[in-house]
Amino acid sequence: ASALRKMTKANFVSGIGGANTPAFYSYKNANQTITSGTITKITFETEQFDVGSGYDSNKFQPQTAGKYYIETGLTMQAGTSEMIESRIYIYKNGSNYSYAYGAHQNNYSNYEARTWSSIIEMNGSSDYVEIYCRCTDNSGNPTVAEHSPRGSWFQGFKIIT
Repeated sequence: ASALRKMTKANFVSGIGGANTPAFYSYKNANQTITSGTITKITFETEQFDVGSGYDSNKFQPQTAGKYYIETGLTMQAGTSEMIESRIYIYKNGSNYSYAYGAHQNNYSNYEARTWSSIIEMNGSSDYVEIYCRCTDNSGNPTVAEHSPRGSWFQGFKIIT
C-alpha cells in the first residue's frame, strides 16, 4: 500500500504510449466550385489547430516520420441537376494514394456527404498529403460545400506505434 501512495502520474505513464502528434484539423468556410468530371484540389480555408506546424497551404507535411491517420469529409453538391458520380481522393506527394467512389442513379439527390480515410506512412518533411475531389453532374458546376458548421474538413494525426 505504501508503494501506491508514492506513485506519481509521471512515474505511472512513463513508458506507456506516446503522443498523437503532429496533428491538425482544417475545414472549409466557403463553397468551392469545381468543374464537372475533373479531379480538383480541395482547399480548406480555416485551420482549427496544427500541433507540430505540419499543415500549411491546404496540405499536411509532417516534420516527424511515422504512420499517420488521414481523414476527410466532403459535402458535395451538384449544380442544377442530380449528381452522377462523386469521388474523394487522398493524394500523397502529388499522386493518388487512395479514393472513395460513389455512383448515383437517375433522380437521385444533388447532394452528398462522404468521408474517406487512410493510414499512410510518411517520411517526415519530404512527404505530404492533400485532398482532391471529382464530381460529375449534368449542369457542369458542382461545388464542394462549406455547409456550416464544418461540412467539409481535412484532419490527421500520427499513430502511436
